Amino acid sequence: MIHGGKIIVAIGNTAIAASKSCDIETVCETIPVSSPLTSSSTGKWRMLIAGQKSWMVSVSNLVIGVENLLLEVGTEVTLKIYDADYASSDYVTGSAICTAAHITATWGNLAQGAWTFEGNGELS
Repeated sequence: MIHGGKIIVAIGNTAIAASKSCDIETVCETIPVSSPLTSSSTGKWRMLIAGQKSWMVSVSNLVIGVENLLLEVGTEVTLKIYDADYASSDYVTGSAICTAAHITATWGNLAQGAWTFEGNGELS
């Protein structure tokens, strides 16, 4: 079981920060393989096979240092996502491109950041 407050997103081996929220999405495209023109009963029902897979990570956290400001949109990084309690053995990793970065700082509050990464290849 993973506690939401203990998910860490790291670029390489450097943690961005403990996340306030983290979404990890994996998607599989589908490819139609049936045709309505066939005379068999399979032509009446849509049939699919699995196609290419993709993944995306969105993370929101407190900004802990200037290094967070240096991550530019369009930068390719190696992400490592793990539970802080099991960092040495239980994690997923993959190459991703930073597609969005947003930092908000209001008077009297801690700065908060949000980043979106689109996977470039396998998440394993």
